[in-house]
Amino acid sequence: MQAGHAYTVQEVENAVISFYTNPTNVVQANAWLVEFMQTKSAWEISIGLLQSSRQEVKFFAANTLHQKMKNDSEDLSTEFSSHLLNAILVFLNTASAGNPQILTKISLALVELGLQLTKTEGQLKAMMLDNPNFLSLQPEIALEFFLLLPQEWDRWSVTRARQDKALGELAQLLSHVVALLQSILAMSNREDLMKRSLQALSGWCKFGLTLSNLKELPIYPMVKQLTSSPVVGKEALELFESAVVNETHPPEPEQVILEVVADMAQLQPLLHNAIMSNNDSFCDGFCNLGRALMLRRPSLMASGKGETLAIANVMLELCAHKNRGISEVSMEYFDDLQTVEMVERHEFLQKQIFSSLSELLATRCALYPADCEDWDSGDTDDFNMYRRRVEDALQNCSVCLQADNLGILCSLLAKHQNNSWQVVEGILFAVSCIGGELTTLTGNAERQAVLAGVTNLLTHFIFTRSIPQHKLVIASSLKVIENYSRCLTQNPSLLSPSLEYVLPSLVNPDTCEYGARAFREVCSRGCLHLRDPALVQQLVQGIVSEMNRIPREILQDVVESLGRVIAVLEVPAIETNLDILMAPFLSRLADILDQTGSNPGFVKASVLVEAASCIHLVGATVRFLEVGEEQLSACPQRPHPVVSVISKAWEVLEAFGNRFGGDSSIAEAISCSFIRAIKQAKLRTQPAVENLFQLTTSLFRSSHSEKCLEFAQEAVEIFGGIEGASRVFGELFNQLSHVKFEIAQSKGHESNPDLTTCFFNMCHRYLIFCPEAIVSQPSFQTTLQLALVTVMMREKYPVQAVLSFFERVVNTSSPYFENFLSHWFEANGSSLVQNLVIALAETAPKEAMVRLAHLLFHLNAKFGSVHQTWLQNSLFGPSFPAKDIDEDTKKQFLSGNMNVERNPRRYQALIDDFANICRRQQTCDALVAYQMS
Repeated sequence: MQAGHAYTVQEVENAVISFYTNPTNVVQANAWLVEFMQTKSAWEISIGLLQSSRQEVKFFAANTLHQKMKNDSEDLSTEFSSHLLNAILVFLNTASAGNPQILTKISLALVELGLQLTKTEGQLKAMMLDNPNFLSLQPEIALEFFLLLPQEWDRWSVTRARQDKALGELAQLLSHVVALLQSILAMSNREDLMKRSLQALSGWCKFGLTLSNLKELPIYPMVKQLTSSPVVGKEALELFESAVVNETHPPEPEQVILEVVADMAQLQPLLHNAIMSNNDSFCDGFCNLGRALMLRRPSLMASGKGETLAIANVMLELCAHKNRGISEVSMEYFDDLQTVEMVERHEFLQKQIFSSLSELLATRCALYPADCEDWDSGDTDDFNMYRRRVEDALQNCSVCLQADNLGILCSLLAKHQNNSWQVVEGILFAVSCIGGELTTLTGNAERQAVLAGVTNLLTHFIFTRSIPQHKLVIASSLKVIENYSRCLTQNPSLLSPSLEYVLPSLVNPDTCEYGARAFREVCSRGCLHLRDPALVQQLVQGIVSEMNRIPREILQDVVESLGRVIAVLEVPAIETNLDILMAPFLSRLADILDQTGSNPGFVKASVLVEAASCIHLVGATVRFLEVGEEQLSACPQRPHPVVSVISKAWEVLEAFGNRFGGDSSIAEAISCSFIRAIKQAKLRTQPAVENLFQLTTSLFRSSHSEKCLEFAQEAVEIFGGIEGASRVFGELFNQLSHVKFEIAQSKGHESNPDLTTCFFNMCHRYLIFCPEAIVSQPSFQTTLQLALVTVMMREKYPVQAVLSFFERVVNTSSPYFENFLSHWFEANGSSLVQNLVIALAETAPKEAMVRLAHLLFHLNAKFGSVHQTWLQNSLFGPSFPAKDIDEDTKKQFLSGNMNVERNPRRYQALIDDFANICRRQQTCDALVAYQMS
């Protein structure tokens, strides 16, 4: 299309018709029409298109006018606005406006125009009340405008001052609009018009229609009567809700609120009929109004005045409504009630109603439906989301009921233990939900009451399996054990039966996930009370005997939990149990080595996955193996049990590393096991460290696994300060860094962001804990060169890591900086600052800006005027990416650098502002303040 193309109505109409009727021309016609819509001539031509005989052309015209009003309203002159208004209103008075799609689009254009007219006082009034074309609109046409304007108001994005001015204009029109809507409502006998009239009134409440105003309207008796209508009752109630929600200063008189409450109370028979007849619409309107009243006037609704107690009881009943949306809104009523202090509440609303709510939640709301086993994943997700809301409501009940809530639920279980599994499961679910709240109570009497309740629950119902043994009941029983595990330390006699109950669940696919969590908590909380070596060995042997049946996804968690229990024994008993626990893993790994041979060739992925899993399990045995100094000192000749594990597993670990180290899953598994070992035993793993380093280097060379670098990070933190560390860690750094350089050289420094992140995190950690090991290495100079180009990457984690690394380099202590680093900055400081400026202006992700500012701040502090020269050369040199930034702005930035050089917070703000200017997210004025700092 040529520039300055003169469009005609017929030409555009033909393009629209082609778009809808010619499938082969859709793309071309669409592109042509989109370009047309962006022109100024689209205004007048769209007005002309409204006269077309074809519906699709009218729809296009209406849509174009709507889009132009939203995006190009600055094109409108006062004269053309009047012309456009007249054209739209003339069209709305034709039969064509009856098409719903066209009506909505043209009405949206009229709404946008109306909102724009609020710029000038009185123009919106002139458009509506002084315009015969508007006043002559058919009721259903006018209603579309009145409905859409409040909706578009919520989406209207303008300044606060502009919004306040528009609000004032709309508020002045409110009484006239309400009168128009009243007339439509009073004259109509059509249900759809009545509903829409009430909805429009609800929308216009936000412009100043309060409850008191509503009561003064002539139509108020009719609206009040309509709340009793099973057809439009919801819309009438929503009108009251909108008026209630509308904030007023001063607040609505108490009596006005209580009258609405009394009117609601009179609707109870109708509400019960609505519940019985599945009229969810009416129930929804009722509960939303009840919630709005509690939200707006909580103290009054909690006072017991008038019919407020009746409303509380109704809202309680609605909590069990089968429509989950209604149920959730009703629960929120009681959440808001809890914001009122106890002394301000009616006695019934202090505890009694929450006792009833807790019972209702457990026996009605939380229940699985009968068809739950036929659900798809979507049904399950929806139910679980609803249950989370029920859980919140149960915890809310416990805030005021505390230990009494557990007593209520235990009584319910005794009453319903022979009922359907759904009811029993619901009660157990409720018990589990409040465990976190109850087990952290501080009062001694409350703690004892909780312990008594839990003991009764476990010993009479769960351990004895005297309740239905449906898989979901068992799952909830396991959640009870998990969430009340704190009580096991108060009553250690519960530990052994808890384990006996949990263990069978570990081999059942339906309950294994819940069983693993319960097992973890029992072991974690109760390990100090499980000091009998025979009992622990029996437990370990029991797990080992079932290991082939325990699903792989929970086995690591189970093994880690056993490590906690084993760790409390004496060292010889620890070693015995670890040998029993590790035997299956080591045996299977040895079998895999035998099966694959010394030159394995092709090996199935499933075999390597199994091997990696077994290696992870070796590490899992020591993850929580926290052996105390007193235990170790009792056997001074024995190595730390963690070292024993590594020693006994070393042969197979080394063999797998050498044979399959190129597989990332094997390398990661071995490195993770090493990390867990040195984190747990720390300096006591020193005898094994050099072997670990050698294997780690080999693994990294063949697999490029980030976990190898993570191991090196952990190792330097633990061993970096011991005698001779610099030699060992220097050698390790050289070997690991050479592999990283080879990767960067062959694939590019941006090829593996995760590896780059881990590498510079490792270098950072070296500089903290053992700087002498690396700053003198020739490979460290290459590391600095790699870091120099990495600062311009766009991924946040590598950039954050390399900036932190450079900050540490700049702050390296004497004499290391002077002896090994100063000459690098003499040669490369200018390039570093240049790259940092490029990162600041263009490439650095916003998450890295804090660290970038820190680095520039420290460079400024370290090098002073030299840094200022580097910065000036970078800003005014040809490599500066923001070409449209003028010299004055750059000079302001330089000046700001000197003015705030000793104020880190101001310096951070300066960097952020300049970066935003370079990225066109801020104007140059943002730098003015730094001239005066």
